[in-house]
Amino acid sequence: MKRNFKGMSFFDYWESFVSEYDHNEATVNQIMGWEMPIGNYGNELPSRSYLPEPYWGWTPNNDAVLKAVFLNLNPGRGGESQCHTSNSQYITDAKKSYKSMVQNFSDIGEYNTTKWFQRKRADWISSILPDNFLNTKVSEILCADLIPWHTPKYDSQTAQYTENVKCKVRSHVICPIAKIASTAKLKDIVIAKGAHIEHLLTDIIGQPETYYNDAKTRRVSDAKTRRVSVFYLNKTRFLVFVGGQGMSLPNSNSVFRESGLATGKEYSIKEIISKQ
Repeated sequence: MKRNFKGMSFFDYWESFVSEYDHNEATVNQIMGWEMPIGNYGNELPSRSYLPEPYWGWTPNNDAVLKAVFLNLNPGRGGESQCHTSNSQYITDAKKSYKSMVQNFSDIGEYNTTKWFQRKRADWISSILPDNFLNTKVSEILCADLIPWHTPKYDSQTAQYTENVKCKVRSHVICPIAKIASTAKLKDIVIAKGAHIEHLLTDIIGQPETYYNDAKTRRVSDAKTRRVSVFYLNKTRFLVFVGGQGMSLPNSNSVFRESGLATGKEYSIKEIISKQ
């Protein structure tokens, strides 16, 4: 559709990645330089048995305007219909074109992956910025993953895998989505969740430019403090929410204080997003 779109290489790269996986899954230890995972990582079958899912939601083929960009850890538990050898419609379509499959399945509200992203990301941005993002759909947000392999949780084994492919993550995830965010309605912002992403961005980009602590927490050194770390990659801000339940982002009523101060001005999430 938009061949001059800044992030086209991101989608082309992962199209090639999934295609190469499809043809070589049973015989190789690497896919385009990414190590194939060893072991189950908590899945019923080895993690490499499930089709990789590097992103979900919006693609350049969509007629919809890209509203926002999110960064997540990796796909969750792999299911039977996601096995490389399955004859499910999902696998059949993905083997033809991962990008086209994502475009189609992101519009299917009852598909489990789409339901998760609708509840956890699309509805979230609608609740935080209702004036500009009301009724956001999954097909209007790009949700990228650090790594494309399925695991039920992100643990020390998964973290070690990410560390092993950190250069690949920088080149084919972090830098491309920063460029893509420059074309989104929520311009030059990537929303992320989790201490693992915070740690990785510190390695890749450097220390956060600033951070905000939960206004209810006084101990800056508390490892469990809910916070928002702000990283800059050129003009793009990565807002990384740490703490709270699982991969859920904090609700619109949450308030934070800049630089972990115990007193001072309180900011809502909307204000943090809007602050330049």
